[in-house]
Amino acid sequence: MATRRRTSNHLILAFLLLVHAGNLAWSKSGDRSYPEFVEQVFLTEERALKSVFPDSENVDRDVHAFTEVERKKIESRLGWTLSEKEVTVYRGYRNGAPSGYALITEEIGKFKPITFIVKTSNEGKIERIDIMVYRESVGSEVKRQRFLRQFRGKRAKDPLRINRDILNVTGATMSVQAITAGTKKVLVILEELYLKK
Repeated sequence: MATRRRTSNHLILAFLLLVHAGNLAWSKSGDRSYPEFVEQVFLTEERALKSVFPDSENVDRDVHAFTEVERKKIESRLGWTLSEKEVTVYRGYRNGAPSGYALITEEIGKFKPITFIVKTSNEGKIERIDIMVYRESVGSEVKRQRFLRQFRGKRAKDPLRINRDILNVTGATMSVQAITAGTKKVLVILEELYLKK
């Protein structure tokens, strides 16, 4: 009886070691849950700010940590939970006068985050969006201005519904949703933190 139990324990141990070895080999060969992708960097932070504030003599940077009240207001308007604890808001100045706001944000596309910058006027209307880093294996058509121009003139109060207000891009639906959600988030944050004051 003792011999049978010892043999059974050896078999279980051998099986567990085999599973563990398989898991190690699997993890060393790469994460299989994501397709292959190439990180495409289109703009650094410096170049993105020059792109959205081309005529500004200087750009101020304000790192703002959300208060609980601000977070609740923003989340209530968006209908989802903010992942950020703080945001960095940029403000350009031309001839000593403010020339709008910009915020760099990230949203998950299908698998990976898409990094982009949203620039608004002093009144909170979108003037420009640029994709900075794209990490998905497909759907990079969303980086084209032909798609991004659709957001121009939109405000926080405007609905940004895909295939109504914003035309979808075939094969890039998840990326379109990510950019649309991120843009709405930026508009609401800017309105709540800066434009209402």
